[in-house]
Amino acid sequence: MPYDYAHVNSVVKDSAGNYLLSVRHLCALLYIDGRTKAVLWQLGGKRSTFAGDGTSFCWQHDAQWVGEMSWSAQQTLEASNGGKRQLILFDNASNGFAKNATQSRGMLIELDFAAKSASMRAEYSTPGGCSDLLSDSQGSMQFLNEDSPASSSGNVLVGYGSKPVFAEYDVNGTALQSVWFGYNETQVGQAGCSAAAS
Repeated sequence: MPYDYAHVNSVVKDSAGNYLLSVRHLCALLYIDGRTKAVLWQLGGKRSTFAGDGTSFCWQHDAQWVGEMSWSAQQTLEASNGGKRQLILFDNASNGFAKNATQSRGMLIELDFAAKSASMRAEYSTPGGCSDLLSDSQGSMQFLNEDSPASSSGNVLVGYGSKPVFAEYDVNGTALQSVWFGYNETQVGQAGCSAAAS
């Protein structure tokens, strides 16, 4: 069997024609030039272009730009050359064999291209009282109003992939409600959750 050293699990093309790749097994996001195929920058992993708490994720899924649906190519290029952009991802923090945290989470990250910094603007975790809900695979996060910038009052939906859970949060990361598919008292107890659903 070939070794899957990269495992790209999401690809997003922006208005400038470049691609944001989530490369799970490198614990990194790569931004690829759509014409030359060159790696323009890397977020996370061993050779991150950026520094800061926005680089602390691993085995992630579903990286997406935030608040750029109406951006022109010029706006995207200007933001990428000394400005700021925001993205979201689901940080699994586990691959089923190893883990780098006790729980999976959604992350809102702001990239500052002038300072080469990545800051976590919000974190979405611990739904329904869970303190160690760890999803080994899959998972996603999205703003419910995708046209709104991340600084708006729009709520966030996080799906916990291999765990039968999804949750809604306010923009600041407070869990508003969570849903569990089925009830398993043993699993719920192991996850440190106060209830199977709330």
